[in-house]
Amino acid sequence: MRDYLEYAQHGPAEQASVARAVESDCEALVLEALRAGGYEAELRVGVAGQRIDLAVRHPQERGVLVLGVECDGPSYAFSRSARDRDRLRQQVLENLGWQLHRIWSPDWYANPEREAASLLAAVEQAAKRHDRALKKAG
Repeated sequence: MRDYLEYAQHGPAEQASVARAVESDCEALVLEALRAGGYEAELRVGVAGQRIDLAVRHPQERGVLVLGVECDGPSYAFSRSARDRDRLRQQVLENLGWQLHRIWSPDWYANPEREAASLLAAVEQAAKRHDRALKKAG
């Protein structure tokens, strides 16, 4: 209940982070690529069954999470059905305000440079969308 109340008060971008370990080798490589690109990320941010594998911080506003990165690791594999894994989960997270980027481990291992570049571009785009939304609101 405490986690839910915290989420209700602060929303997805303000969730308190708890140190967590990576769940897969691919997830560790993705986290390493983010850090090499100059970004910080939190592992498994969210509440209940709607945790984001990696939540990337805004490059200038460290308190703002701008992009959720979903990998196909253990949490993906344990979803009840493909529909739960792919469509419904994404819809729920997007309705909570998340911008998402999905990484498939076979693609990452086949061409890590391309996938890392795509990931870093997604972070930049998400940060720019956040900045534009702030300008529009303010």
